[in-house]
Amino acid sequence: MNHDLPTPFLTTILSGGQDGADIAALRAAKRAGLHTGGMAPRNFWTMHGTDRTLHDVYGLAEIKNVGRSTGLVQRSCANVDRADATLAVRLHASVGTDSTIGYAETKRWTPTRRLVELSGDPPAVDLSFGS
Repeated sequence: MNHDLPTPFLTTILSGGQDGADIAALRAAKRAGLHTGGMAPRNFWTMHGTDRTLHDVYGLAEIKNVGRSTGLVQRSCANVDRADATLAVRLHASVGTDSTIGYAETKRWTPTRRLVELSGDPPAVDLSFGS
C-alpha cells in the first residue's frame, strides 16, 4: 500500500445521478463525509423519472434549456471535464457509457474501442488509509 498519497486523497465525488454506480458512489461519498456534486440532465431526469434528491441531498446542478438527449451528453462531458479522474462501470454494452469513456480519452463524443473486460472474481482493492 502506498502511504505517500496526499491526505485526503479523495475529497469530492462527481456524478451524473443515474442508476447503479452513479447513485452508489453518491451515497458512499456522503457516508464517508466527502463532498458530492456534478451535473444532471434537465429536471434532474433519471431512468425512473425526476429525482430532486440529486440536487437537494447530493448538490448536483441541472443542465438547463436543452432537450433530454443533448442534456445527457452535456451532463456527461461536463462531469468528465470537471473531474481529476473518471470511473465508468458497465455490466453490458451502453452507448452512453462507452461514449463517456471515449470522451474522457479523446475529448470527442464517440464510443471507445478500448474496454477492459473483467471476468471471474473481481480483484480485491484496499482503499483504507492508515496504519
